[in-house]
Amino acid sequence: MKTKILSKFTLAVLILLSASAIYAQNINVIPNPTASDIFVWDGSGGGALSGYAGTPIILNNSLVLEYNATGVSGNSTTQTTIQLSVYDGSSITVISNPDAGPGIYFQSVQLIFNNELFFIYLDASLKQRLASFNGTTITLYPNPDAGLGYIGAPRIYNGSLYVAYSNAAGVTQYGLFTGSGISLIPNPDNSTVGFYNNYSVVFDNKICSRYVSEDGTKHLATFNGTAWTIYPNPDNTLRGVYPDFPVTYKNKLYWLYFSAANQYQFMQYDGTNNPTLIANPENSGSNGGGVTGFPIVNDDTLFFQYYNTSNIYQLGKFDGTTETLVPNPDNSPYGYWWVPSVYNNDLYILYQTGDALRHLAQYKKGNNSLQVFPNPDGGLGYWDKPIVYDNKLFLMYSNALSVFQLGYFDGSIIKLISNPSGFYNGASGNNGYTGFPIIWNNLLYMQFGGVPYGNAGNLASFDGSTLPVSWLSFDGVLQNNQAVLNWSTANEINNKGYEIQKSLDGQTFAAIGFVNGHGNSSQINSYNYTDPKVVSGSNYYRLKQIDNDGKYSYSSVIKLDYSQFDWSVSGNPVTNNSWVQLQLDKASTISVKIISINGQIIQTINKGNISSGTYSIPLNFGHASSGMYVVQLLVDGKNYSKKIIK
Repeated sequence: MKTKILSKFTLAVLILLSASAIYAQNINVIPNPTASDIFVWDGSGGGALSGYAGTPIILNNSLVLEYNATGVSGNSTTQTTIQLSVYDGSSITVISNPDAGPGIYFQSVQLIFNNELFFIYLDASLKQRLASFNGTTITLYPNPDAGLGYIGAPRIYNGSLYVAYSNAAGVTQYGLFTGSGISLIPNPDNSTVGFYNNYSVVFDNKICSRYVSEDGTKHLATFNGTAWTIYPNPDNTLRGVYPDFPVTYKNKLYWLYFSAANQYQFMQYDGTNNPTLIANPENSGSNGGGVTGFPIVNDDTLFFQYYNTSNIYQLGKFDGTTETLVPNPDNSPYGYWWVPSVYNNDLYILYQTGDALRHLAQYKKGNNSLQVFPNPDGGLGYWDKPIVYDNKLFLMYSNALSVFQLGYFDGSIIKLISNPSGFYNGASGNNGYTGFPIIWNNLLYMQFGGVPYGNAGNLASFDGSTLPVSWLSFDGVLQNNQAVLNWSTANEINNKGYEIQKSLDGQTFAAIGFVNGHGNSSQINSYNYTDPKVVSGSNYYRLKQIDNDGKYSYSSVIKLDYSQFDWSVSGNPVTNNSWVQLQLDKASTISVKIISINGQIIQTINKGNISSGTYSIPLNFGHASSGMYVVQLLVDGKNYSKKIIK
């Protein structure tokens, strides 16, 4: 028996070591102030319950984390005190709680208002209080009655903070934060339930939320700053509005709705008229299926997860008029499984194949299909919601040893980042990179776990510039019937060089040349290549960067055309990198501005007079806060603009 176990383990290790894309350690684990190196196991499954747990948030140019500073002995899983902690870039400081209560309630670090962090705090009497943190101390606000207290749904509306509150009668109301406490807003009827705690959205200058009325019907309700209005359900069912997944698309609000036809549908609200229902692409009443959530807008289309009549999940899409389904690429009993993401303007989803392995899949608009990318080893695969950083899609990956690693997708394959040295054999499986990513000061921060009691562990950081090649720019220009391509990179590691590829349709590429790389280099390197065989229409180019060991990745695609002016903004929404992709049909004077929604100029880029060609102009949002911005392009004094979200 021992021999068989050893053989299986050795095989798994060999699979990992020989996988086609594993890179050396770049992850920096930050010591916890109350327990050092807790991600390293002693092999017995023991260890103190301590460390960073939960989603971080940026406040005053520091990371604020939820932190369990109470070490417990033995196998107890009791968490006795949860505190806030602040990471300033060098060390973690644990913030004292204002009383002897359990502290930060679950993972409710949620919202910044008036430059303070607001969250739920469980006090010594086990009441849920609204609390704020100014970067130094925590302030608790009194509850308006003897109810359970503040339960979530913080929303900023017309410059004020609104929250959901469970009152002394057990009914959920909305309340207005007055600066010193919560002032409750009367519910629209005598419901014994009221609102749902954490799913609301501001739309059409109103707070929109799900409300359970006096007769038990689940409605859409809106608040205009004075009073609530309940809207009738479009099919008179008692079930109605589901509490999850509100999304705005084409100036309308869409919400999940369980209809009288025994299926989940999108309910549409335009801000004025009574809500209506969107028909499903099939009658899913037989199995209670239909639209199941995870909506995301990309390429002017609303995408979502759909549970079909064969009890399999598919990718669905809605164009504002009709819903259709994207065929699954195999006979999987699972299909589209988890939260979608947008990367380089393309939609990516988690797709689970028939062998129960989880893969990254890209939606291909041209033929309405899904392209599934192979996993780099024999592990379970891609897990949880990814994040775009350093122009790559970073994700959580469960490898062949059932240990989580940080991986990234560069447009062609998934590559894995080696975990720091240590033992990862905890019974809970929360070992290695366990999620909660956030980008701060050009680094990717994450939770790195090894504690066997759920999501707790260390804060860790990753520097994308340590990857084999960091792309800085790639552009081109048509001159004298030739295409002159220029690109620059930084921090090259084992870089053999660049295969230049060309396409006439933007889909099928062929190699036309090769330029040697610099191998290992920590400085900026510039390259160029000239293609003398251009056609009168569109000429598409991309670079295939190849490592010494044969691994490779692709650059973005640029298009050179003699006759057309075009521009777009790539990396929208902004996570780390965003840039203007500009194609000029003639020499022009160019400048770019990033402008906030209130008119503040965030960045100005004056390119001067440049010749015709295709250009990539990086944008720098720096420490700009989240929200809507306008990218303004001036071409010979003519103004063009596009909205972008950070």
